[in-house]
Parts: sequence; structure tokens; C-alpha cells
Amino acid sequence: MGKPPVQEVSIELISEVSLGAAPSDTYKAAYSGQLHFMNGTWYIKYVEQEEDGQTNATVKVKEDEIVVIRNGLVSMRQSYRPGVKTSGLYVSMAGEMSMDTLRLPFGYTICI
Repeated sequence: MGKPPVQEVSIELISEVSLGAAPSDTYKAAYSGQLHFMNGTWYIKYVEQEEDGQTNATVKVKEDEIVVIRNGLVSMRQSYRPGVKTSGLYVSMAGEMSMDTLRLPFGYTICI
């Protein structure tokens, strides 16, 4: 049994960040990556290249959960599950920040 087939994909990430009552900020980024399906889970892998270095990112998409894993210039692991409070840690050159989420803050579409 070999490795699952990998498909090259274009990835567009749109993040909306809000702190308290302040207006939210929106960030957009585009990447090239790889998509494959294994053991009931979609895996999307891509590299975020910055001036100061790079971050390897993996997004695991299951029916009831999305997990974002980043290692490199930025490190984090955050799980998103509908109706479930999840906690994670975001580490960058600016320091550490804990994150709590209570809902899926985004939608996702996988087109093959």
C-alpha cells in the first residue's frame, strides 16, 4: 500500500482578527500547497514564506474538526470544533499568546 495521491492546490487564507470592542482587522494571503486524503481526513500542506524565515503549515480537516498546525517562524496547534471551546498556544518572535475558540470562525471549501 503506497502513499495516497497528492494534488497541487491554490490556497487563499482570509483571517479576521478582533480584540474586544475594537474594529476587526482582515488579512489575506495566497499560497500553493498539496492536498491529500488519508484515513478519513483531508490534509492540506503549504509553506508560509516570510522575510525572516518560513513556517510549515498543515490543516487537517475532518467531519467535525479542523486542526491547524504550524511550525517554524510561527508555531501553533489549534483545534476548531463546532460548539466546543478549544485552547491553543501561538508562538512567534513577538512572544507567546494563548488562544481560546468557541466556534468555527470560518468556512472552508475543498474543490478537487
